Amino acid sequence: MKILLLGASGRTGQRIIRRAIAEGHEVVAYLRSPEKLAARPHLQLVAGELNDELKMLEAAEGCEAILVCLSASIHSLGQPLMTVAAQSVIKLARVHQIKRVIWLSALGVGETIKNASYPFKFAVESIFSSPFKDYELGEGQLRASGLDWTTLHPGVLKDDRDYGPARLIDASSGYKVPGLPQPVNREFIASEMLRMIDDETSFKKRFVFD
Repeated sequence: MKILLLGASGRTGQRIIRRAIAEGHEVVAYLRSPEKLAARPHLQLVAGELNDELKMLEAAEGCEAILVCLSASIHSLGQPLMTVAAQSVIKLARVHQIKRVIWLSALGVGETIKNASYPFKFAVESIFSSPFKDYELGEGQLRASGLDWTTLHPGVLKDDRDYGPARLIDASSGYKVPGLPQPVNREFIASEMLRMIDDETSFKKRFVFD
């Protein structure tokens, strides 16, 4: 399968690349600074901005799924990052008839604030309110797009191997993630995003982690 990846230079994105190639996929990494990644077989590096619709359309040609793991801390376009990204992703998905989109989000974004508990919920509503509003605006567009979307909402991401597989829970269940969420290993996130591409039971759902 050929996969378009946004956020490829980040720690989660790089893990997705390694796993995807090991599983036999082709990856098109669309990013601002391709020099951050080493060239390798089955990886195509495309330089571009998220608001460059023509460049993104060219990059997505032949792709069957889109994986997004952007960082909310980057606001380089003069507009909210996730809102711009969602608009571009939806347009290129429709042009190329790509139905599957998997989006790495965060616990507390949108309706998943109902899945958060004190003190994490307090932090979301105070410290992270601005970037999380951007996330939700983008994800709202995604949910209304008619695409087969999935959003993943971990609380904290870690590289430490001490943090093994987590439990994925449908956010619509109303489950409350207790206190401060346990860190989720980025390797696990990468493996789940790839696994979910063909998992129809995950379509049009938000998932939290425990």
